[in-house]
Amino acid sequence: MIQRRGLLAASTFLAMPAIGQGAWPNRPVRVIVGFPPGGSLDVMTRLACEVMTQRLGQSFVVETRSGASGNIGAEALARATPDGYTIGTVSMHNVVINPMLFTRLPFDPAQDFQWISAMWDLPNVAVVPAQHVPARNLAEFVAYARTRDVFTGTGAVGVADPTPSNRSANLKLGVGLQYAFNESVLLRGEAERYRNSDAVGGHGHVNLYSASLVFPFGRAPATTRPASMPAPMVMAATPAPMPMPLPAPVAAAAPAPMPAPVMAVPAPAPVRRVTYNAESLFGFDTAVVQPSGRVALDSFSAELAGTSYADIQVEGHTDRLGSTAYNQTLSQQRADAVKAYLVNQGKLDPAKVQAVGKGEGTPATQAGACPGQHQTAALIACLQPDRRVEIAVSGTR
Repeated sequence: MIQRRGLLAASTFLAMPAIGQGAWPNRPVRVIVGFPPGGSLDVMTRLACEVMTQRLGQSFVVETRSGASGNIGAEALARATPDGYTIGTVSMHNVVINPMLFTRLPFDPAQDFQWISAMWDLPNVAVVPAQHVPARNLAEFVAYARTRDVFTGTGAVGVADPTPSNRSANLKLGVGLQYAFNESVLLRGEAERYRNSDAVGGHGHVNLYSASLVFPFGRAPATTRPASMPAPMVMAATPAPMPMPLPAPVAAAAPAPMPAPVMAVPAPAPVRRVTYNAESLFGFDTAVVQPSGRVALDSFSAELAGTSYADIQVEGHTDRLGSTAYNQTLSQQRADAVKAYLVNQGKLDPAKVQAVGKGEGTPATQAGACPGQHQTAALIACLQPDRRVEIAVSGTR
């Protein structure tokens, strides 16, 4: 029985469990990343989520759960509800390296995930100084390391500290370089140097190199700049013949000049704004469209039939209860959910529909109209107009 749905990166792989009900996905999907934002795994995952959002019509929301060499994110993925709407990216540390380094893991790499497909490969190259290490491949280097107490020098052992401590940090240096062949193909290289200390005061140096080709998702191919045209040749003009004498001029009345034409400025496209109460579309503090909300959005899609619109903007709004970060996330998720429904069920052009989360910044209630900070039933009811989704349509019928 398949236990979890997951997205594995290691060489990076894609994974998810079988789904027994309906078409997938029919609501936003949470994507767990077990490593910090800005790293290669986080960036590649976000690029992949953009493409999946465009092609599948549902939002793929990235959630960072970094720490413990990726084990925190992998554990969150393993313990998630196996309903197909929590996936994640896991590196080779979690399935290959960490099982050999940690005596106990909070998940079973072989049983808690179902892998789907490889996503990308990142080769690594280990380099050691040839003048000190006779190894010519990785197996020889491992055998050499097991028989030596230091990696460099003459091999003599000297105890520098009779009470060694592993609290001091060893040296680690790194450098990275990226070269763009064009906007669609990049070459990325990284080099790292480690200094390892042993219990008898010796130091060993190991270099690691990695090289990879990067193909950005969803980026238009680079356009080729046309070759510049050669400068035109300027020929010497032939001398003009002497003009013949002209007859005496005859004065004649000229008609009045025509007035300059006036260019008509087209009127701006009208904007129609529709506001929906959040509770009519979603449950309280959720971003899943309810049956009543589907009826309202179906009616809105039917009204757009035959309309020539330039763009549609879906805005999510929340009240001021809760943290600002939480309200911003909830408003964005609700806007994404409405956009996904209009695109999938209403057959609207996804390129013309934008989803924006406004959070609590633009309330509909007047300042001071709903005093208080505690989440009482009266305050929640008073702030109900702030919890809304607005859809603005720019276009003419």
